[in-house]
Amino acid sequence: MHWQLRIVLVFALAAVLPVQAQAYQQPLLALCYHDVVQRYEDTLADPSAVTVDTLVSHLSWLHAQGFETVSLAQWQAGQDIPDKPLLLTFDDGFSSFQRYVLPLLEMFGYRAVLAPVTGWIDAPAGQPVAYGETARPRDDFLTWDALREIHASGLVDIASHTHALHRGIIANAEGSFTPAAATHAWQPQRHAYESTAAYRARLLTDLRRSAARLTEELSAIPQAIAWPYGAYNEEANALASELGLAQVLTLDGAANVPGSRVLHRRLVSYKSDLGHIRHAVAYPDDQPPLRATLVRLDDIYHPDAGQMERRLDALLERIRAMKITAVFLQAVGDADGNGIADSAYFDNRTLPVRADLFGRVAWQLKTRAEVQVYAWLPVARLELADERAHRWLAAADYGEGFRLDVRYQEVRGLVAALYDDLGRRSRVDGLLFHGEVDARQTYTEFTQELAGRVRHWQGALKVVRSADVANGASLLDHYDYVALQADGDDLEEAMRVFSSGGLLAQRKLAVLLPAGLSERVLSGAFDRLLRAGVRHIAYGPDRPNDGCPNAGLVRRHLSNNWFPAFKR
Repeated sequence: MHWQLRIVLVFALAAVLPVQAQAYQQPLLALCYHDVVQRYEDTLADPSAVTVDTLVSHLSWLHAQGFETVSLAQWQAGQDIPDKPLLLTFDDGFSSFQRYVLPLLEMFGYRAVLAPVTGWIDAPAGQPVAYGETARPRDDFLTWDALREIHASGLVDIASHTHALHRGIIANAEGSFTPAAATHAWQPQRHAYESTAAYRARLLTDLRRSAARLTEELSAIPQAIAWPYGAYNEEANALASELGLAQVLTLDGAANVPGSRVLHRRLVSYKSDLGHIRHAVAYPDDQPPLRATLVRLDDIYHPDAGQMERRLDALLERIRAMKITAVFLQAVGDADGNGIADSAYFDNRTLPVRADLFGRVAWQLKTRAEVQVYAWLPVARLELADERAHRWLAAADYGEGFRLDVRYQEVRGLVAALYDDLGRRSRVDGLLFHGEVDARQTYTEFTQELAGRVRHWQGALKVVRSADVANGASLLDHYDYVALQADGDDLEEAMRVFSSGGLLAQRKLAVLLPAGLSERVLSGAFDRLLRAGVRHIAYGPDRPNDGCPNAGLVRRHLSNNWFPAFKR
């Protein structure tokens, strides 16, 4: 059946679906598409692609439900926003936009945003385009003539997707490749990281070139930047703003506020069927269950490179097998196991570097094991080499055991530098403040300051704070998640706190089970938490070198999607 006939049939079917009345304005639904292909088999080579049928089903249902598209200028002005606003965006500049998307926009009366990589459009005819780790034919991407025709339609806002930053660059001495626009490059010839000044200059040069090419060819100055891979930071956003790229398009799926400079989009891929779109509309603020384990880099590091590679490969396969959603990854070292950080696994100004390993493992977990990564590091349990450190220890009435007193400005400066360097040197989705249960306001305020240091470099950042059961509920307003450390009787009390805490507790309260539980006890604890309705569950530290607990046990209890039939 020809694709245009399928459009008519699907559109007719969707038109009879009931439009559900709502008493409130629907939050902006911002969707990010890439290539559009005819056959599902074509998505095997590019999982970010969708079929024409999938796109038609999305647009038909949204149109039937009364969604109206908004332009970038309309959203930024915060005026004349429809009751059900929709932002359709298409990244990379695929030629399929002209072939399939533009006719659909005309049919549905919709607008869209197209963000091409200008360097790819500049590529000569017949020259392959480096797209990620593959080479794509030049014909897969638009030409300037095609882009001018699309722009002339009046239905499409053209945004920058950079000129040559849609690629990975070397991010550390281990050779990891991470998004060029958000990475301080590792320079092997200097055995040093790119300075922040050099990073800014590199981005500014690229953004200027992209904006200039779009302006030259379209006689229109772009107003927005869509960051490749959704990776951005405040430094990059500030540079874009200097060039008149007033709006920023991300891929973190957070809520959108009219007039806000940053537009948070949901990534659409081959597996985004109509059910995903309906769920996004019905539950715009819904966060998927956090199912996580703690992983100690102390268990992965080994002075022998070959042994460390084997440990890392085993960890990645183990996490993939678990099908969990997140890993809390240790970012500092504790060589003697006394609970005090004495080194770091990333380049920094505060602690000795045991190995520049964190960035590589974090990126491997994100890309190969497909989990979110939260950096796990302490605030006050740090062993500083500074000769004055002994003066900065907390008084006995301020905390148990070895703890630096965060009321000292010197302490705050050294710890803040550690977190700032973490943000520069790695790509993470969040932070875990774990192992210190001080509930005092000074400590809470300082953790928020530290999160801000990392967020400056990481864009959208989730923050988890571990706490004892007695203090957990009081911290819910300050963090994205609060993880109650529960063992034995504490488990029952944690479930009581969860059940009596109302909607806020249900959305933000997690339970963190300790290491060392037998598999029978751990399995029983998972069952009790799930029966009680607890959505966010973590355990650990995991023991990847011993294979404990059994990966299958974790998958059966914590995975949201573990059945073999769901595996592509």
